Amino acid sequence: MRCFLSQKSLPFIRELDLGMVSFLNTGAIGEYLGRLGSSLTVLSLGCDFISTENFYSDCDLSMNTGLESIHIDRLIFYGKYQLTSPWQWIVKTISTLRSNTLTQICFSIYLPEESPISCLQEFPWSEMD
Repeated sequence: MRCFLSQKSLPFIRELDLGMVSFLNTGAIGEYLGRLGSSLTVLSLGCDFISTENFYSDCDLSMNTGLESIHIDRLIFYGKYQLTSPWQWIVKTISTLRSNTLTQICFSIYLPEESPISCLQEFPWSEMD
């Protein structure tokens, strides 16, 4: 991401898929998203439960006023292994959006293979409201 930030002017980018976001890269990602500004219309990112707080602190989406769609993908649920719930940070991140053209917010949640049914019962569904 730093190589893109070193350019004086960024290419016009309308759709961006960041893949899995690591908490180590959220600062550079936040700066890059800010520089893209209103030209960005579609944002996709994968975020594990550890990185959600860092993404919220470092990535202010209020500059991306042209966003039409955001997809938070590859959320991995580890129930009993997580220290804090990521949903408060995801809600806070979404609340920073200032786009009048936003029509879609999507989530993809991955459950562990060993006991997907019990994970569905333990999943914090009420926190997603």
